[in-house]
Amino acid sequence: MKTDHYDLTWNDENSEHSAALARLFENAKHVDVAVAFAKMSGWEHIKDHLLHHLEQGGSARFIVGLDFYQSEPTLLKLLLKLSRKHSLSVFVGDKLDGVFHPKVYRFEYVNKSVSMLIGSANWTNGGMADNYECSVLLRLNSETKIRTRLDALCKDKLVSALNPGILRDYSRRYDIARATRATEQRRLKRLRTAEPTTFAVLRELLREFRLDKSERGFDAQVRNRAEAVKRASKIMKLIATSRPTGEGFDDQLRKLDASFHSAIVPIFMKAIAGEPAAFAELCTRALASGELSPEQAFEKVREVSIRGVGPNWRTEMLHSVDPSKFAVLNRNSSAGMRLAGPEFPERPSNSNITPQTYAQFCLDARRVAAELGLRNLSELDAVFNEAYWQDMDDED
Repeated sequence: MKTDHYDLTWNDENSEHSAALARLFENAKHVDVAVAFAKMSGWEHIKDHLLHHLEQGGSARFIVGLDFYQSEPTLLKLLLKLSRKHSLSVFVGDKLDGVFHPKVYRFEYVNKSVSMLIGSANWTNGGMADNYECSVLLRLNSETKIRTRLDALCKDKLVSALNPGILRDYSRRYDIARATRATEQRRLKRLRTAEPTTFAVLRELLREFRLDKSERGFDAQVRNRAEAVKRASKIMKLIATSRPTGEGFDDQLRKLDASFHSAIVPIFMKAIAGEPAAFAELCTRALASGELSPEQAFEKVREVSIRGVGPNWRTEMLHSVDPSKFAVLNRNSSAGMRLAGPEFPERPSNSNITPQTYAQFCLDARRVAAELGLRNLSELDAVFNEAYWQDMDDED
């Protein structure tokens, strides 16, 4: 693809995406628009130009994403109606494995030249004018790659031709999502103003967590964790008593890793596998910590230095001995604890977690568990993990 000319289009005091699109419609033969979100507010910005284009015999194709229920059924219905009178085809991204997320506006002219606006702007008022958007405006003597790719999406049925049935089903789900978002916004506003010491965020998260009856829900996670604790304790006893080496130790180490929620990166697993005697001693000390305080127990397991073994595994081992006394301290639980108020190192390590720090974490963890009505620190760790990974999902 040879670029003959390019420019940048911003939404600022000097230009807007809507103005750039208006110019591109002039003398266009065919228009392709592929966007993640499309709303009536975006339609208002280019409707006169699009309608004129269609009425003059021009053709157009719209591929609109339905993810997150942002695209408005009203606009889809309008486009479907127009498609019955003009050379307009409408597709929706409802079959892709991932999110349909492009923002492509492609204009083809009689002389085969092509202009394209590709960047961050959805077909919404924000994308057209209000948001701080940026797109590259390309002016080319010819271009087929984008057109071919869009053709393939439609031909291979990775996107669906919009029809009344799809529109009806999406409209119903859109209404549900809109009502849910309104409720969610009120809930978030309430939670943002709540003091951490009220445990409002964790209480709300736990309530939703309990409602989930799938394998990812609270009840299933509690069952899995109870089994994992028993499994880890048995493996630690086997390592401490039989002191396996070679492949036997590697096998037990892998099983222990699978029983913990704090995974060890492969390079450190290899380092740990090279010190079976030291790890057997670590298991022995952890298993003997049942009568010790968290501070004393952590001091004992910290005395055995093994490359790759940090507070995450040391506290997992203690937790497997007594989940009502010893809390798991890792990145996930530290983030979860911050939702309750207490601050601990974001990335727990051998250098920043002392026996006193761990003792305080266990004390705070038992207090939070009691406030939430949880039976032990294993259940609390499940809640902390849910908070952490839900946040990761949101970032995606």
